[in-house]
Amino acid sequence: MEKSCGTDYFDYDLYNAYRDGNIFERVFHSLRLREVESIANLEQKKVLDYGCGSGLVLIHLLKKGYDVSGYDISKPNIDLCNKYCKENGFNPDLYLRELPSQKWDAVLLNNVLEYVNEKKAVLLDVLEHLNKNGLIIVSIALRSHPFIKFNNIRSLFSGRDKKDIVTAEPNEKLDERELLTLFHSINFYLVKTKLGAFLINKHYMFRFSN
Repeated sequence: MEKSCGTDYFDYDLYNAYRDGNIFERVFHSLRLREVESIANLEQKKVLDYGCGSGLVLIHLLKKGYDVSGYDISKPNIDLCNKYCKENGFNPDLYLRELPSQKWDAVLLNNVLEYVNEKKAVLLDVLEHLNKNGLIIVSIALRSHPFIKFNNIRSLFSGRDKKDIVTAEPNEKLDERELLTLFHSINFYLVKTKLGAFLINKHYMFRFSN
């Protein structure tokens, strides 16, 4: 079944920003990668990067030796991800709009849910592809933070065009209460949390309550 509950208007290349962006971008994304890996404690589990974009997190985990697949609804993102993976010597399974009948031990939703229109539908889809005792690791932007709240500040530090930010970013960021209510509604419980670099993001680990 095709999953089209989000938007593919987000064309900010996160991997390129991490590799070739300004000093703020390079430092910020480097810290984000470490945070996601540390909260997940993935070991050698099979991981699905749901909403992988151009491959920022996916390539980092591949370099660490993890078994990672990627999924996105945007063909330009998947094409970029495939290109960057090959440049780094990797050929992971990448899925565009559809997922196979397969399960993973951990699913990453790294700054994805705030862009999704039908959040519960996406989580139910994730649940179908999650092994028993599997983990969902979610990262969301803290919407009260000045970097998230004010487009001018975001444009200044990220190097992104303000018009791109206005077009691509959701009008209302997801807050923690909404996130926890959403996961509770599908019987997931919170395992742990971690504040991100510069207090811009927060990372959450959830496990299904059988």
